[in-house]
Amino acid sequence: MNTRVACIAAAALMAAGCGLRRAEPRPSRLPAKGCTWQDYTDDKRGLSVLVQKCPDGKSGVDEVQKKIEAFEKPGTQPLDQAIRERFFGALSDQERDGCTAQKSERLLLPDPILTMEITPRGGYLLEVKKKRETEPDFVACGDHGQGPTLSYFEYHPNETLTKYLFVRLGKDRPLFDEMSIRMK
Repeated sequence: MNTRVACIAAAALMAAGCGLRRAEPRPSRLPAKGCTWQDYTDDKRGLSVLVQKCPDGKSGVDEVQKKIEAFEKPGTQPLDQAIRERFFGALSDQERDGCTAQKSERLLLPDPILTMEITPRGGYLLEVKKKRETEPDFVACGDHGQGPTLSYFEYHPNETLTKYLFVRLGKDRPLFDEMSIRMK
């Protein structure tokens, strides 16, 4: 009898698509006045995200294309190692020695999504702080490093082992919902 119930339940799950449908994304904040949230899929980058569409023609799609970069890595390679291999080679010797790829403390997403930043450390961190007194927009550790606005690497290991993103949020709220990014 239990086997029969299990078979019926399995058949029902198969008929319903095995429950593999993704939940519809929910925005983490209200859209700008007059705008609405829409789901946008970027097949080239392998991601989906909620974007705002506004009556004045502004769209989050443009921002996604400008502010989110996609990269690939071997599936077994840890994210910090992939970041070091791709980005640290272009750094000066001082930056290479004084920068590290570490888990972001400025943006925390739900587990298992991982966010990382390339940040200055040790003596180089002190130099960066001093330099920012006169150059507040200085970006330390290369063009994908830490600057005055939040930018970070984002990795979704339950969705893909081989892709990760670099997201530049900027000073103003973007017209995309950074908390709704999903990888394909």
